[in-house]
Amino acid sequence: MLTYLVVSQLTARHGTGEWLKVEDLVECAQIWLRFNDGEVNSLKRMALCRRAQDLATHAEQFSETTFDTKAVAGMFFDGLRLDFRSPAVVEIYTICLAHLLAG
Repeated sequence: MLTYLVVSQLTARHGTGEWLKVEDLVECAQIWLRFNDGEVNSLKRMALCRRAQDLATHAEQFSETTFDTKAVAGMFFDGLRLDFRSPAVVEIYTICLAHLLAG
């Protein structure tokens, strides 16, 4: 879910120049849960939403990927599902995984 939230943040930033608001991130988390038959309590969802903003900022500043139109367009397929064939998605997943493993 964290990768989905970070990608959603980067997509919004690229498209509008602004980060998603908290209520938009919460909606993204609900979409992810619906598509993945997941269950995450509301406190954990909020914590992931907060982390997503920080990680999206980090990825935007330090990523080897330039989040241009081509990269952003290739991060989703079927409109709402992450495309793990995208190098940008794989890089963000790796950043998220390292963050979660670090603590």
